Amino acid sequence: MESDDLIKAGDQVLLIDEKGKTWLVRVDVERKISTHRGELKLGGLIGLGFGSPVETHLGRKMWVLRPSIEDFIMKARRPTQIIYPKDLGFLVVRSGVRSGCRVAEAGTGSGVLTSLLAWIVQPEGHIYSYDVREEFIKVAQRNLEKAGLAGLVTFKVKSVVDGIDETGLDAVFLDFDAPWMAVENAYEALRGGGIISIITPTYNQAERTVSALADSFIDVETVEVFLRRILVRPGKTRPAARMIGYTALLTTARKILG
Repeated sequence: MESDDLIKAGDQVLLIDEKGKTWLVRVDVERKISTHRGELKLGGLIGLGFGSPVETHLGRKMWVLRPSIEDFIMKARRPTQIIYPKDLGFLVVRSGVRSGCRVAEAGTGSGVLTSLLAWIVQPEGHIYSYDVREEFIKVAQRNLEKAGLAGLVTFKVKSVVDGIDETGLDAVFLDFDAPWMAVENAYEALRGGGIISIITPTYNQAERTVSALADSFIDVETVEVFLRRILVRPGKTRPAARMIGYTALLTTARKILG
């Protein structure tokens, strides 16, 4: 087994029980986690391979997994409403963001989108994240540090309505209450053909945003994304009774020259 497959002190791990309940924890020799399934001494995980089974003091089984970027996103501390994975996936694909890209984001919030973008652009890319609330940035920094991505992000306490410091960016993401007011600044910051992605919670906001994009962008599209889990059982597969409903409208467009 490769050394990277073995759990070390300081690693972030995901514990999952037989019913799918999960816990994201940092391995510490002196620490234990208490759950309704019993207590587990985290020092006992050191040297195990990812995917290994462990037992709590009550004899209940769990498995130790390597966290995915989705785990970090969904377990992040959230002082603000987050963007859900169903929306994040669409936006990232539409934006064309890849390793090495330089990206600006407005509306850091909990750092959920920031984390995903940083994870994608590594190791040579960089994210410039703007928010007017310093307390939100501090929370986002802690979430990025937990995911091991903090070095890929520069945080700025500033409104992008007042300007975006960077130029030649591959993509710009806007997630705040008046994104249409920053469209012109986003245009100046983007390289030719660069993609702007905008998250709006209401239809009126989407209308004003699309109007602001009309003169300088092309391929403008607004969508809503639905995701429904399916309960698969032999002979009785059916949709799950509960699902995440409406979350946001997602608008994307490409910068044109002239």
